[in-house]
Amino acid sequence: MKIINKQNNSRMCLVGDLDNQLGLKASFYGLENGELAVTFTPIEQHQSYPGRMHGGISSAILDETIAACDHD
Repeated sequence: MKIINKQNNSRMCLVGDLDNQLGLKASFYGLENGELAVTFTPIEQHQSYPGRMHGGISSAILDETIAACDHD
């Protein structure tokens, strides 16, 4: 699917701030079919049990994705 735009990253946001060392540094992209894609790479500090991403991180990504969707 083709990316048609990249949404701005927000300063001081746990999910989207690219300068927050422990943040998720997520980026959101609008796709040509109207969907939204997000990319991020979890780090060791984002785990609960060893090798498992914390559920709160998953929830934060979902929350920001929902907020970033355009509800025309």
